[in-house]
Amino acid sequence: MSDPSGEIKDLKQKVEKLQQDQDAIKEYLVKLELDKLLEKVNSASVPAPKPATTPAATDADNLSDKLDRLEEQIRKGTLPIKIQFTAPPDTSAITPLPATTEIIASPELEAEPENEEPPVSVEEFWQQYAQERKRDFTGINLWGVDLSGTEIPQINLTGANLKGANLSKSNLKEGKLNQADLRNANLTRANLLGANLQGANLKGANLQQARANEKTLFPTGFDPIAAGVYLLQPEASLVGADLAGFDFSGATLTGADLQQANLKSASIYNANLIQVNFTGANLDSANLQSCKLILANLSGANLINTR
Repeated sequence: MSDPSGEIKDLKQKVEKLQQDQDAIKEYLVKLELDKLLEKVNSASVPAPKPATTPAATDADNLSDKLDRLEEQIRKGTLPIKIQFTAPPDTSAITPLPATTEIIASPELEAEPENEEPPVSVEEFWQQYAQERKRDFTGINLWGVDLSGTEIPQINLTGANLKGANLSKSNLKEGKLNQADLRNANLTRANLLGANLQGANLKGANLQQARANEKTLFPTGFDPIAAGVYLLQPEASLVGADLAGFDFSGATLTGADLQQANLKSASIYNANLIQVNFTGANLDSANLQSCKLILANLSGANLINTR
């Protein structure tokens, strides 16, 4: 038979232990509540006094009242205790970041270069070129000007600002355009035979059907064929090319393939056309005077009004 006094003693010890645990939990929760209130007190700002007859309660006053109520609840032992256990979040699906993370900066918009002088107008340019017979325009600012269809061969535009300029159908034969800014310029059907474009910025430039040859110097890594340039040189492949009205007098096109090409009214004066394939080409009104046509294939070519 068990001893009742021993069981009572054990129960008392358990009750005391539970009371101690409860007091510890209370003390911990009270400390948390006090820390929160103290944080609010420290961060509270007292507004400037207003001219109202009845002073409004400030945040500090409200916090003081809360502290008083908390002290009263602690004294009476009526502090509500809510213990909630929350399971830790599942982090198994989270991929850890590498020890070093490369931060790639977003590309900035390309800033417009500042020019010391405003762009030169077309009228001012032609006054210097035609009347003053000036040919050296190194570093000139011709931003956005329209020089389409102009005859300006052998001009020196080294380092010139030609951004957005219209140079379509212009004759720039043997011109110096090295280091020039030709971004977004229009060079369609321009004559670039023998021109120097080394170091030029051709980003966004349109060179469709521009003419070039083996003497034309392009920037390193620039692919003229991919840009739509017609390379008028030996062994060139110009099948179906639209060369109507082009002037490539004196060009060397030995062995070139010009099948089905449109050469209407083109000036091919004194050109080397040995073994060129003109099968099905349109040579209507073209100038072939003094050309070397040895072994050239003219089968099916349109030679109406050809000279």
